Amino acid sequence: MPESPSKGAPNTEARCVSGDLKNFSIFDITQSLMMSRKTALVTVQSGPKKGFVYFKDGQITNALDDDLNIGEQAAFKIFYWRGGSFRIDFDAQARERNVKLD
Repeated sequence: MPESPSKGAPNTEARCVSGDLKNFSIFDITQSLMMSRKTALVTVQSGPKKGFVYFKDGQITNALDDDLNIGEQAAFKIFYWRGGSFRIDFDAQARERNVKLD
């Protein structure tokens, strides 16, 4: 685990969490963000594939993958990835809604 930055030094990683999908799945991440009503960008990397899922107040609002799929199609593809890494950025601004899961 990285050491805390010295007092007064800017900490660009303070509002981010990252890890391995084999330890904390995309389903675990989604459930946690939904239950705590968080706003964040989740970036998922699985081999050469990369995807982005935006949450606003605990709801998935936007998704995009590296094949340029958007919305629900991108979100569903990303949710099938089993291995890889993730990064949750709590400072990211939500993008325009392209996911309508009702």
